[in-house]
Order: sequence, then C-alpha cells, then structure tokens
Amino acid sequence: MHESSDNVFNIEDELSSDAKYQIETLGLTANDFVGEVLDIGAGDAEIAKGFKNKKDVRVVSVDSVVEPENTELVLQQDVRNLQFKDNAFDMVISHASMPHIFITEYDSDQPGSESHVLESIRQAFSEMIRIVKPGGKIYCAPIRIAHNYPAETIVANAIKKNLELLREQGVTFSFTKIDSYTDINTQESYEMYRLVIKK
Repeated sequence: MHESSDNVFNIEDELSSDAKYQIETLGLTANDFVGEVLDIGAGDAEIAKGFKNKKDVRVVSVDSVVEPENTELVLQQDVRNLQFKDNAFDMVISHASMPHIFITEYDSDQPGSESHVLESIRQAFSEMIRIVKPGGKIYCAPIRIAHNYPAETIVANAIKKNLELLREQGVTFSFTKIDSYTDINTQESYEMYRLVIKK
C-alpha cells in the first residue's frame, strides 16, 4: 500500500492505468467508489485490485468467463441471473461489457435470435436494478451503437427498446454520447454512449 507524506491513503497510487481509464470512461472518479461495488464484465479485476486496500470500499468482480489465473478475484456469473440478494450494492459498474456483450447471441440463420438479444438485455438491466440499493446508481460505458452490420443494428435497436421500457417503468436514467468514430478507409462508423441508471 502506498501512503503519501502525511500518511493518508492515496487511491490514485493504487490504481493501474487500465483501472483509471475504465473509471474515467464510466464518468467516475476514484472518490465516487464507496461501500459495496459490483463490477460486471470485470475481466482481470483491475478495479478490484486497485481498491483492495481501501477500507471503505469493497469491489466484487463478476464475469461470464473467468480465466484460470483470475478465479480467486472474479466470480463466474451471468448478468441475467446474478447470485446476489436484492439491494446488495451501493453501485454497479460495467466497463465495455453491458449490454453490447449480447451481440454474440445474434445469428441471422437462427430464428428468434433477435428477440433473444432483446430479452437478454431486458433481463440484465432488471438484474442490475434489483441488486443495487435504493438511491444507488448503475454505470455502463462505453456502449457502442453502430449499424455497419446486421448484428450491430439488432443490438442497437434492442438497447433503444429496453431504454424505452425503462422510461415507461419510471426508471430514472441518462444515456449520453461520449465519442464517435468513422474509419476513413471503410466508412464504418459508431458512437459511444454512457448509461447511468438511478434506482
């Protein structure tokens, strides 16, 4: 653990450059992490590693696929069926994972796969809302919205429909564009968004 000259714990010294980038992309600072935090799609658990010595924060990392070297740091769970009690976390985060991960479930040769993507995103949003405490927030970013290929369009439309459903349910959220990109060679383009849901 690093300490500054006045013996005060400095979280910035503990975070890897990857963890800092993830936190920044989510629209957060290290000081926003307090209490119980769930990191969905955590990969190598870089954020949890950075906060392991901060006494007022516990980051729980989950992913649908866990590499053998990360089994002590990351729990293998499906975001559509999280194994946590209701209102268990002060904050939920998902960097570069939710809900775009469901693009792999679309198969143009498989009837019904479009509705399966829609339902997977609905279940994931529902589970994240269920496990965050009242007054807590859910941060997902970057969410890639593109229409270069059929699968991208299916996911983009499913995200839009699920956000409309959240709005109809009275859920408070913001969906903010944070970046855009066009490849000058292929003319493929996409936009990146940040979703913040408040319970």
